[in-house]
Amino acid sequence: NEIKDAELERLLRKLNCDQHTEDEIRYAFARLVNKLLHSPTVSLRNASENESSPSLVEAIKGLFRLK
Repeated sequence: NEIKDAELERLLRKLNCDQHTEDEIRYAFARLVNKLLHSPTVSLRNASENESSPSLVEAIKGLFRLK
């Protein structure tokens, strides 16, 4: 979320748009991030419920630098 917010603020500073346009851009950014993270999140959730998938869990932990 921090990365998305920082990039969004950077973009909005460059654009001179009205509030409606800014709201639409914010909504589009949120949807994009949600869509990008949906499949990995579902895979991780499913793997965490299945003890036979420790390699997937470890791979995702490494990918996102989780402990």
